Amino acid sequence: MKEKDLKEEVSSHNLIELANIQRVVLLESWKQFETTYGNETQVQKVEEMMPKVVKKRKMLDDGSYEEYFDYLFKDDDEGNQKMMNLLKKAQEWKERLQSPECGGLG
Repeated sequence: MKEKDLKEEVSSHNLIELANIQRVVLLESWKQFETTYGNETQVQKVEEMMPKVVKKRKMLDDGSYEEYFDYLFKDDDEGNQKMMNLLKKAQEWKERLQSPECGGLG
């Protein structure tokens, strides 16, 4: 990979990450506004737009891993929706494993 390509990829990734953080800040401010001046229905509407925070790992050049948090918004593309469904099923599976019927493995 050329240095120019690498710089463009890094800067586009940083812009996406910055945009996600700005979306979260905006939604949190909107939620606070609706909590103060709106009603319960309006607050719920904003809460439904809040992203799910997921922990991810990426491999660094030296072979070690770096953990970071990412935001998955419900209104994003279909790929994120598939990821949200997968995470939901994984969470349900984890809860079933920890239930008393399974012996509470967790």
